[in-house]
Amino acid sequence: MRSSSRQSNGRSTKKDHIADQLRSMIRSGHLARGARIHQDALAEQFKTSITPVREALRQLEAEGLLDSAPHRGVRVSETSPEAQDGIYVARRLLESFATQLATQRFSRRNILQARELIESMRAAGLAGDSAAVRQYNRDFHFLIYERSGIPSLVETIDGLWLSFPWDTNEVLDPDACKAVDEHAAILDAIEEGNSAEAGAALGRHLRRSYHDLVQKLSGSPLEDDPFDEVESMP
Repeated sequence: MRSSSRQSNGRSTKKDHIADQLRSMIRSGHLARGARIHQDALAEQFKTSITPVREALRQLEAEGLLDSAPHRGVRVSETSPEAQDGIYVARRLLESFATQLATQRFSRRNILQARELIESMRAAGLAGDSAAVRQYNRDFHFLIYERSGIPSLVETIDGLWLSFPWDTNEVLDPDACKAVDEHAAILDAIEEGNSAEAGAALGRHLRRSYHDLVQKLSGSPLEDDPFDEVESMP
């Protein structure tokens, strides 16, 4: 996993390790939304002083994964459809654009790698291995985005992924079938060299995922897709 918290020399610090572990625990649901974070317990768990723990918590708060408030301490951030609207719109704009750029740079080897990731994700979903599904999903998407030729764009997308509630979304498609089929459609367009359709297929994939997320969070279907306003602009 990429992380802007890495030192410039590429070495991982104690803060980095703690932050990575906490991100994983939040995304997997092992740290539930709203759960209180106890700094002393983390310091004991990671066998370190309180300083790198505090630094890691500040990092995750900056990423939107944690909240802190007087008399409440540090807690895992709650989420809502409203909180995710901007992230969703930004992801559709940037990830679709990155996919269009990547289409012209995808090699035959990249196609084979992507096909393998799709099949691995399918197998993991059928086996009920949600952690593997998440990893194969990420690997598939970033295999594409990294071929966009704009590293700073990839970093920006990575930041949006950090703020997305994967712990909530993973339960929506337990066998990963919908996502797998959508990934295959994206890759088919890339293999054909159809950048416009590849970007559109990616957009449809994100739209379905977001609609499922809103249904899960609110208990009712999404009525007004915030991206519709973007598409209707002259």
